[in-house]
Amino acid sequence: MKNLDSTFSQNKLLLAPLILIGIFTLTTVFQSLPPKIHYWVILISLPVIVFTLINYMVAHFVLVFALFINFQYSFYTPATIIAGALLLPFIISYTKIRSEDFKNPLTFYIVLYVLSTFPSYFNSVNLFKTILVNYNLLVFLILFFLGLITYKSEKLIKNTFYIFLVFVIINGFNVVFDAVFLQERAFGFAGIMSTDYTGICIAVLGTALLINYSKRKVVLALLLLFLIGVSIFTQTRSTWLVIILLFGIIGVYLFIKGNEYQIQKKRLVTYAVLILLSTSIIYSLTLVLNPTVATRTEQVNQLDQVIDKEGKVKNSLVSRFFIWHTSFNAIAEHPIIGIGSYSFPFSNHLYYTIPEFLFEDYVKNNSPHVGYLAVLTETGVVGLLFFVLLIFNLIRFGIENVKMASDSEQKKFNLLIFVPLLYLIISLATTDAWLWRQGVVILASVASINMCINRKISVNIS
Repeated sequence: MKNLDSTFSQNKLLLAPLILIGIFTLTTVFQSLPPKIHYWVILISLPVIVFTLINYMVAHFVLVFALFINFQYSFYTPATIIAGALLLPFIISYTKIRSEDFKNPLTFYIVLYVLSTFPSYFNSVNLFKTILVNYNLLVFLILFFLGLITYKSEKLIKNTFYIFLVFVIINGFNVVFDAVFLQERAFGFAGIMSTDYTGICIAVLGTALLINYSKRKVVLALLLLFLIGVSIFTQTRSTWLVIILLFGIIGVYLFIKGNEYQIQKKRLVTYAVLILLSTSIIYSLTLVLNPTVATRTEQVNQLDQVIDKEGKVKNSLVSRFFIWHTSFNAIAEHPIIGIGSYSFPFSNHLYYTIPEFLFEDYVKNNSPHVGYLAVLTETGVVGLLFFVLLIFNLIRFGIENVKMASDSEQKKFNLLIFVPLLYLIISLATTDAWLWRQGVVILASVASINMCINRKISVNIS
């Protein structure tokens, strides 16, 4: 099997600088336009998008690009709209698909979860809006099942990640520029989702470095350190926590199972120490370039200083408490079947007991901000039970992929495929972004890729 760094030909790499410059220019121009102009730009671009969607593989990579367009209308984003439109080019491109091609062991658990959300509709304050916003769940289903056909090739999986990584790096330069020269908390042109995009790439690159997957260790290390710096500049503590927990799990696993990857424990410890030291140096450097990073970091230890002179909450953790308090009120009122799938943002006004000005500023139109809490609030104990069952089996099949790999190289590849899934599952305890908009596109794609690997292993064993 080819290594991570041997997929692209030299001819394609020669075009990379021009492609990067073009992407950066387009996204920067779009972001600089007034919000009202965004609608006209998108409207004019629709014919071009429709044309590209005629070819499924082109549409697939357009979808990856759409993840980095920080624009939304109501509950929809370019990524979710394109995801729904993928059905047309898929039907055109794949004319000999059989129902057996979509079979996989996770389908049963997906169906159970989807069915478990239906009872919550009875408690929805606005049934029509609930149905509309559940388009996010439909996007998950579309991308998951189309992905079972799309990601049969390991080369395509690698190329998709490469393109995703390229966008993350470009956005990273945007983050560094804004953080250093504008002295602000920065997310780049991709918006706040870029924090987790960066986190996923850190997880994959860091694991690849630990298991010696690529011969270009220096390149991997430099990219990893750069993205760590970018993550620090975004000042997103939940992402840092997820990355720390993930590498803790991966580190313990590799320490125990290192022989299966030809990894010496001494080298593993050395890498871990070097990464920690490098991260400390990078953090110190970011403080010099943007001192506001320290302010955001130290807020965790300053819960007694939560209100500024204008009466505004200046600690985001405390503002989350207002949302969670309202969410728990909703759970207490509808514990079994919830208040309506995806309905909290437009029904939370029925459940708040905090002062109205706090609700207006920090709760209104917001989601619960924690994935598992969001599922419990909106679909009740019934929905959460089947959601956890789905997540548990995703983990089970991902672990099975690693255990049942045919050789050492395949085991390394399967572990790298499992790492993003593990990141998302941990992250659901800190954010519900993976259930919505661009996030649900990522979740569906990662789940589908893992199940493609699982099916390939099952076929080889049988």
